[in-house]
Amino acid sequence: MNIKTIKLTKILESLAYRGGHNNNFYDTNLAIDSLEKKASKEFIGRKLTDIGCGDGVNTLKIAKVLKANTVLGYEMSKPLADEARKNGLDIIDQKEGQMISGDLGVLWGVAHHFDNPEEDIYQYMKGFKSFIIREPTDWWRLFEAGKRYREEKMTQMIEKAAERCNKKVSKIIVNEAKSVLYFIN
Repeated sequence: MNIKTIKLTKILESLAYRGGHNNNFYDTNLAIDSLEKKASKEFIGRKLTDIGCGDGVNTLKIAKVLKANTVLGYEMSKPLADEARKNGLDIIDQKEGQMISGDLGVLWGVAHHFDNPEEDIYQYMKGFKSFIIREPTDWWRLFEAGKRYREEKMTQMIEKAAERCNKKVSKIIVNEAKSVLYFIN
């Protein structure tokens, strides 16, 4: 993406999130159901940190299915962070380039918004013991900001980032949710 496209995308995202709602035009519950069924026991009962938590609705659902000990969200968009607080989530207003660390990190539909996904995923992943990433695979999604990546390309970027962190990736394709779940340890 060139600089003008990146700036336009950021402006459109800012406008879309202005009201404090992260409108999902796809059923995230299907991916969360798969997370509940497929997450191995090593992802259960952890201290969960959701990076780019949006309005917190999905974060709270993820925390419930993973039986998280604690839940913390990071969000750059002030309106979304405010809405997440209203929804009962503990939030830290994230700054651009802020390094975050913890036990179990989550990027739920966030990586395709990064300017440099492979590097940004690595920078976040290295600060956590384990990580879960969910990314859309629907190339034709109309109402989703961010760049479109084919599943193979996203997998390649995540695997390279994990390799740099000496971590292993297991992947589950969730066709009915048009998503891929990545479990990283």
